[in-house]
Amino acid sequence: MLVPGVSRMTAYNDIIAAVSALRASDANEAETRFKVIDEVVMRVLGWAKEDIHVEERVSEDGKDQFLDYLIQTAQTSILIEAKRARVDFTGLPQTGRAKLKGSWLRGDLQKAVKQARDYGRRKSVGFCAVTNGDGWII
Repeated sequence: MLVPGVSRMTAYNDIIAAVSALRASDANEAETRFKVIDEVVMRVLGWAKEDIHVEERVSEDGKDQFLDYLIQTAQTSILIEAKRARVDFTGLPQTGRAKLKGSWLRGDLQKAVKQARDYGRRKSVGFCAVTNGDGWII
């Protein structure tokens, strides 16, 4: 949902500036979520607050973990695993589709993709995404 009187382009520019500031300050994941990812989810993608669930419990083998975002409507479900702005998303394949293997999938990014995949399986979610606010893998 866009704020009345604020264009989508203004929202994009605000988000780009926020990502740059977060990287420069080495901000944590919570700051990245609050200042960028929340804005993308609501202002750019237009998801309603009532469809967004945060920090939902995922339990398996007696271990509790918490996913960052679970967005659900009657027709759609998407899980978003958020990472701090400085997590390296460079070197992503430039194609619309890529296998979840290869030299681009390494380090913190590989862990995040596997984490989102595993949460998505446990919650039977239609789509999973990983983001640092700037790069998105779905």
